[in-house]
Amino acid sequence: MRDDWTEDMTLTPATLPSMAGLECRVPKSRASLWLLDRRSPEAAYEAVALYGRYFQRELDTDEVPYSVYRGLRRSDEADHLLLWTIPPATTPGYRVIGAARFVRDEHTSRDPFWQMRFAWILPYFRYRHIFSASWPIFLTRYHRLQVEPLSLTMKFFLHRKPTWPVTTAQGTPLRLYSDWPGCQHGAMQQFGEHFWVCGATAPDATRCESYSAPVREASAQRTTTR
Repeated sequence: MRDDWTEDMTLTPATLPSMAGLECRVPKSRASLWLLDRRSPEAAYEAVALYGRYFQRELDTDEVPYSVYRGLRRSDEADHLLLWTIPPATTPGYRVIGAARFVRDEHTSRDPFWQMRFAWILPYFRYRHIFSASWPIFLTRYHRLQVEPLSLTMKFFLHRKPTWPVTTAQGTPLRLYSDWPGCQHGAMQQFGEHFWVCGATAPDATRCESYSAPVREASAQRTTTR
């Protein structure tokens, strides 16, 4: 898989002549989100590795989010590799516009959860609602997510998203992103159109936590549940 990285990030999407795996169409876009499996071509795994290197360079991190070795299939029950693709304009095949990796963590907390190790989309295809439209797909599949490392764009995207607390084996609180807000007592109760509060009441009649969703988030949630 050729590395087309340039300083101005004018990158050419990787192209796959064929594709196989678990396909999910991204709502309101031409994109598909693929979960790779043993049917997926070797070039698909190479595309994940290539876009992982782009992610590493853009964030200037030391860790390579994914490496591929010939003949090795890394997508399994606890390690998911995904690609975003769109059909090419004129020729057959699949244009790869992004990649992501999700790993199941069974050691940090008593309750296992998934980590989004990286998600990277070609600059030309950003701000086209492809990632935001994929977010509900991720939450449906993985339920609760830890997202690290965070770019400035990802921090902005996750701002005021619902979270669910867990406690690590060392007793440290950790917030995971979820489709429904929670607190130490469990799922919050919804009051009104976009307001949630903890159902437990302290001796002084105060609630431990509350969550207020942005109006656009509440509207999107109503749309997806219809």
